[in-house]
Amino acid sequence: MIVFEAQIRIRRLIPPIRASICQTSSHWQCRWQSCCRFGHCCIRGAFYHVYKNLEELHSDLINDWRTRNTEPLLKTILEAAPDGRKQLLAWDTMIQFEQDYNPVYDNVIRDWARISPSVKDAVRQIDTKRINVLQDIYLNLGYDEKTAEFRAKIMYYHQIGYQTLEVEESLDQRLMNAPYNAEIISENPQKYPYNNAGGVLSIMKSNRVKKP
Repeated sequence: MIVFEAQIRIRRLIPPIRASICQTSSHWQCRWQSCCRFGHCCIRGAFYHVYKNLEELHSDLINDWRTRNTEPLLKTILEAAPDGRKQLLAWDTMIQFEQDYNPVYDNVIRDWARISPSVKDAVRQIDTKRINVLQDIYLNLGYDEKTAEFRAKIMYYHQIGYQTLEVEESLDQRLMNAPYNAEIISENPQKYPYNNAGGVLSIMKSNRVKKP
């Protein structure tokens, strides 16, 4: 019964709140408080009918972020194993096309983590999971364990920095830059499937179409 009630909560209230706080990563806390206090994102009166307190709603939002912004990403990469090249393309496809991954949602949660210890712990757990999967990619590309660890961290920190700075680049620009990024983070770019930029774009688009 408890699980069923949690599912109802997530289906009814979390989507409109997520949509509101993801409009922009700035001033997310003010919007969040407004949504909860005045019912702009949920049916008036529904909040206190469904949730015991604000902390319970916070927990649902974190679980929603974990489910939507990490689980599909990890699943796609793991399904491409043990071919490191295919795994890397799976990662890049989801990141570049923002497919089952919303960088603004990530930014909002990271901003929230600055003032909430529990959210900070949740973010650290997710960051560790993502880095571990990236490390597996580098291991499958033939790097030793320590080198794979640091290349995974550098690649991940680069991505988080890119989205935190909210760099304004079109999709075409990002795809054209992919071969250069790969060359910079590897002493042997031939390990990466970026020798042909046009081919990479074709594969990424194909990966994107295959997603349901």
